[in-house]
Amino acid sequence: MSSEIVRLSEHKEKALMKRVDTLIQYGAYETAIGCCDQFIEANPEIANAYVIKHEIHINMQKYEESLQDINKLLHNRRYERKGLFLKLLSLNLLLEKSRLRLVSGSSLEKETSYAQELKKTAEKALVHYKGDTQIVYIIVEGYQLIGMRLLSCWKSI
Repeated sequence: MSSEIVRLSEHKEKALMKRVDTLIQYGAYETAIGCCDQFIEANPEIANAYVIKHEIHINMQKYEESLQDINKLLHNRRYERKGLFLKLLSLNLLLEKSRLRLVSGSSLEKETSYAQELKKTAEKALVHYKGDTQIVYIIVEGYQLIGMRLLSCWKSI
């Protein structure tokens, strides 16, 4: 009985991926996100829908939304490594995006919160995955972005 449920779930997941891939090819990103949301509502334990939705948001340069998707994925301990990696990626993209904008009060506050979240997530990731080269690389990349931002703020003083 349980193997049949797993097979049915895998079939639904493959059908979702095919449908979402087709929608993405035609540029129907919002509809693809809606498909992912429907799938998540019916199958909240399946990680691929969160990951696909995250990737769509990244392609649309909606980094805050991608971060929200990954935070939902992190509630499932089974996907912690993947979730931490993708969260670090989203935070890096948010830091890079904010670094390119002109300095304003609200953007500095957001950037500070992204940097703090990156530090907290990096510490958690390093506790469990310190030998994982992908995790270490994305953390180093994030800290470089934080460092570049600090240097540019220092130069403007």
